[in-house]
Amino acid sequence: MGATGPEVVRLLAADGVRLVAWGVGGGSVLAIGLALALARVVPGVSIPVVVGGAALVMFAAVAVAAWLPARAAARVPPATALRTDA
Repeated sequence: MGATGPEVVRLLAADGVRLVAWGVGGGSVLAIGLALALARVVPGVSIPVVVGGAALVMFAAVAVAAWLPARAAARVPPATALRTDA
């Protein structure tokens, strides 16, 4: 009756990762601007390090934030999910 637990986790986590990919793409443009401004104030700041670090932190946060609810949703029996008011 529907998707299995691992399929639910994969589907929900994939949605979260897709969102973070868009966010990292758009945020990288802003991060480059911030890194350029920061490099003028603090000598020795490397733009790739700032942008890469920001992207890694964002990806890790969203991966955990997408995986935890997906794991919880996979544990709910389908009949219970259908009976619950949305």
